[in-house]
Amino acid sequence: MNKKIKIISLASAALLTISPLITTPVSAATNATMTSNSVKNSEIYFTYNDEKIPDNGIVPLKQGLPVKEGETLYEIYQAAKETVKLTGPNSTTDVNYDPSEIANQLRDQNVSFVGGERSAAKIIAPITGFTLKLTGSYVNKAGDRKNTTVKVPFGTGEVKNAPQFQLEYIQDGKKQTLNPNSMTFQIAKTSKFNSLNFIGSNGSTYKIMATGSASDSKNVNIKVLKNDVDTTKSGSFGLVQLQATNSEGKSSIISFTILVSPEGKQKLNLMPSDWVAAPEGYRTFVQGAEYYIGNETKIENGVSYTRIYPTSNKKDGVWFQTMYLANPYPAPKIVEKTIMHRALAYSLGGGSKYRHYPAFKKIYVKSTPVEFKGGKYYQVFEKDGTYTSDYLKVSNIDGIKRTLKHNAYVYATSTRRADRQVLKKGTKVTTYGGSYKFKNGKRYYRIEGATKTHKRYVRVSNFE
Repeated sequence: MNKKIKIISLASAALLTISPLITTPVSAATNATMTSNSVKNSEIYFTYNDEKIPDNGIVPLKQGLPVKEGETLYEIYQAAKETVKLTGPNSTTDVNYDPSEIANQLRDQNVSFVGGERSAAKIIAPITGFTLKLTGSYVNKAGDRKNTTVKVPFGTGEVKNAPQFQLEYIQDGKKQTLNPNSMTFQIAKTSKFNSLNFIGSNGSTYKIMATGSASDSKNVNIKVLKNDVDTTKSGSFGLVQLQATNSEGKSSIISFTILVSPEGKQKLNLMPSDWVAAPEGYRTFVQGAEYYIGNETKIENGVSYTRIYPTSNKKDGVWFQTMYLANPYPAPKIVEKTIMHRALAYSLGGGSKYRHYPAFKKIYVKSTPVEFKGGKYYQVFEKDGTYTSDYLKVSNIDGIKRTLKHNAYVYATSTRRADRQVLKKGTKVTTYGGSYKFKNGKRYYRIEGATKTHKRYVRVSNFE
């Protein structure tokens, strides 16, 4: 069981396909990853309205899919999956996406969102338009991977000639510029804070400006729409929202988060199911671990990092994404449950791990299941709150209620009844997982009330 969250190098992270999350509170998945056993020659492709889309093609929508304020990147991904269908040669076919790919488009178009480049990031300002790239893939028996991609349009299209925001700062002795939209910055406690010109906890000066458009370098005025930063509270974080309007009346709105340097030990409330990219080496952090937070920060590839330390003497520091220290998401609620049917472990998104959890084993899971690949899954946690990357089908744990169409006996084996009870027609009975084929050739569901020593089964044919 994978007990820890791995912090990987940026180079390695680029090779990963991240699927909420988080974890994450997410919307229902769909059957968009449907497969067909009739496909020949290992062909894999997306379709829209039963029309095949060429590799890397754009879905021919008359208007982009709608995007609402408050939606997460994962919910946007799910909407894209509902629009298209992936057809491939076997059941291992799956659809994936990269949250950072969406985040970069939103950032470039001055769409505000909080939560960084991860599945649970939420849009907090009106959106114009962008395309989401989905990657469909499958692995054949020889271990070869086949991929195809499709682009799904969202929104009404990008607003042209809108104002452009720019952040200027000095790092490693060189002047740097970037779009500050949706970034997280760290400042020192009790420091003076100006939304357009502030000093980071590492002493760097950050200055924000805006020009009329990509082709108009003349500076335009910036209006502060929101600033709830409180520098008197260590460990607190606030949101800043800015608006720039040019001479044509076109506006752009961006936002960013300010973290006030925490004091003492800080608990790492990482988002479940997300990989955290580190700028150097391999690091491992566990959910809920406590670290001392330093004032040293840096920006790499548009992401702000803070130096954190395992001990108060500030030695053996490692770089950690600042946005995870300004985390607006609560720690997940963990509950104990019993596995009622032998359960295969899956990764987020539906890939099986060829590892099973035995029936009647007690485990800890996140109280709210997630949905993907047409089913509901619980994420497995350790008792101390450390999350793992394993997901188990809810039907193997909570079961499914089915209605009897006949009176039914309860069996312990194919030849012996469990007791004298007769379940009446019309009764709803909880069944767990898939059915079992007994020696008599008939199939049975394990039902409610079963234990490791008290077997309870009902014939499948007795249910509607």
